[in-house]
Amino acid sequence: MMKPSERGLVLVPGLAGSGLQIALWVLGGYYLAVFLYLAAHHIAWPFELEWMEGGMVDHVRRLLQGKALYAPPALDFTAFSYGPLYFYAAAAMGVLFGADFALLRVLSAVSCLASLLLIGRWVWEESGSRQAGFLAAALYLACYPVSGAWYDLARVDSLFLLLLLSGFYLIRRHRSARSDAAAALLLALAAFCKQTAVVITLPLLFWHIVNTPGPRKWIWPALYLTLLGSGYALMQDLTGGWFSYYAFYLPSQHPPVWWRVHHFWIDYFFKPLPFATLLGALALVTGGRLTGRREGFWLFFTAGFFGGPWLAVVPSGAYHNVVMPAHAALALLCGLAYNQPGRWHPLVSGAAVAQLLLLVYLPGRYLPPPADRLAGEELVQRLAAVPGPVWIPSQGYLAEKAGKAGSAHRCALDDVLRGGVKADKRMLRREMEAALREGRFAVVVTGAEGLADSLAGAYQAGVKIFAEPGTFRPITGWQARPEWWFARRME
Repeated sequence: MMKPSERGLVLVPGLAGSGLQIALWVLGGYYLAVFLYLAAHHIAWPFELEWMEGGMVDHVRRLLQGKALYAPPALDFTAFSYGPLYFYAAAAMGVLFGADFALLRVLSAVSCLASLLLIGRWVWEESGSRQAGFLAAALYLACYPVSGAWYDLARVDSLFLLLLLSGFYLIRRHRSARSDAAAALLLALAAFCKQTAVVITLPLLFWHIVNTPGPRKWIWPALYLTLLGSGYALMQDLTGGWFSYYAFYLPSQHPPVWWRVHHFWIDYFFKPLPFATLLGALALVTGGRLTGRREGFWLFFTAGFFGGPWLAVVPSGAYHNVVMPAHAALALLCGLAYNQPGRWHPLVSGAAVAQLLLLVYLPGRYLPPPADRLAGEELVQRLAAVPGPVWIPSQGYLAEKAGKAGSAHRCALDDVLRGGVKADKRMLRREMEAALREGRFAVVVTGAEGLADSLAGAYQAGVKIFAEPGTFRPITGWQARPEWWFARRME
């Protein structure tokens, strides 16, 4: 018969385990509720939440107008250094619903929710534990602030991640010629969404060829490379060679920021995710016992999903969003680690709950203040009253809201001026200088572009737009806003 003290020893771990499981479900539910709350508010917000969102909407509107996406750089439009898929997907939806912030944010939010379902299902299938799958999805949601609050923005990243995860899920879980072909298509689409996909895919491509017996080992690698190569060649032909200029040449001209090489690990994993990092390492070390068949997959998967973002974070201009694939991979690994058997399970559960608690944030930090809506509406009304064209390099979408013609985004212009081919750079610079020298615009609204000297001849001294330093700033990313109003001198 068991002694009372022995019964107590059994009872305490059991109670602790139940408490940890409840805490896990509660925290996961909290993160899901917060994300849905934020996404609903963000979708309805009529202004930028991040400084390139307006430019993304401009790209979609350009497609709906039947104009070329990749063309010689010009003041009225210059393409971002992204593949075309996100813009075409949004434009296809825009035919029915119109192109605006809400449409693009819905696309990103739905993509994020689909990724959550896929992460949870994947871990559930690997481990046989629904709770492990729930933990993986909850941890990825909890990384929202660490990834730059990017999941539901009008940016390419959430759709890109969904395509990546879907392709690798098929490769891992469904071993047939049909699923291999579908995976090749999804991964090729991911590469046309964001170029980092090519780097992320390479380790798994090697793993698949080495570990798959028979002729089937060549199906998805061959089809993937064929789709990639033919797609790039077609885009080059259709754009007169401008596709590679924007998609590959300009990104290669970004100077490296070498301190990010080690800060990638410090800022995105060791500091904010110490317990998750340990659990992820545990999953890799004990992978054979935890996940059964075809071992080595998770090592190569991790190499791609961490290695791609690690390389992408080094060039200047990179932001926290590039780490989203690595956070998704870490969430998957933590879900697998959660399935530790026996006496280790309470310890792993405790680490998982502790990590979720460390990441707790309040949604108010990622909601624009109501006063910003009024400030934006007043600025749009002021722009609409201007008798002539206006130029707003960083927020051209505001000009369009005011019924004026939009313009190329400052980020796209900077890419060309910083690293473009000399002839293209000279041509664009001449166009900008001539427009300002001749006073082509009735009003120029700038932020921190450093255009004051160029405006001195044809324009009056700049007038500050907002009195308060925090008014009308994005909730994430580079804190650009309209700062100065330059009116053309009266003759």
